[in-house]
Amino acid sequence: MWVIKLGGSLQDSECLQPWLDAIAEHGRGRAVVVPGGGRFADAIREAQRRFGFDDSEAHRGAVRAMEKFAALLCDCQPQLIPVRDSEAIRGVLKDGGVPVWLPAAMVLDNPDIPESWDVTSDSIALWLAQQLQAQGLLLVKSVVVDEMKPLDELAAAGVIDAFFPELFQRQPVNLAWFVAENDKMLVQLLDYGVPQVRVEEKSLAVHPVDTN
Repeated sequence: MWVIKLGGSLQDSECLQPWLDAIAEHGRGRAVVVPGGGRFADAIREAQRRFGFDDSEAHRGAVRAMEKFAALLCDCQPQLIPVRDSEAIRGVLKDGGVPVWLPAAMVLDNPDIPESWDVTSDSIALWLAQQLQAQGLLLVKSVVVDEMKPLDELAAAGVIDAFFPELFQRQPVNLAWFVAENDKMLVQLLDYGVPQVRVEEKSLAVHPVDTN
């Protein structure tokens, strides 16, 4: 089972629907979707700048923003099923469905997850993959990621959040980086497994075979 984090930057992208359709068709019983925050999280950032509430409250709003994006994903692809906890995730997977995780119930007030902007949906998706002992975490982004770089450099560049490298070190998982346009490579990963895994200094980089 793979945890698939769909970046909020896909919200306005033509790539979003192909990803959702591919996940719905090929991810049945083998994929869990974690939503980014998208424009909903951007609204929390803007509100914090305007009203000055603290990072803890902003974090809580951003987690709920992920749930707003999750609802949008499920509206776009009705075969996706919203769920709130690990038991429900496993139940949907067992029934051959594709769960979309609503993180608030498991994340808010969890002492293992700092309430700050150092933690975004990337780290939250990694945390879920660790909790579920998933086969790996697939991060879908709108930017090309140089997986040769160690995670702390990717965090410094803003590709992932600041907490991600620390959380990864606690319990490493397979990481796959996908650009938004590469939904066909998802099918390769889900249908045929991981063709190659290279161990880096601070991460495990998965390189699916390009079937184009």
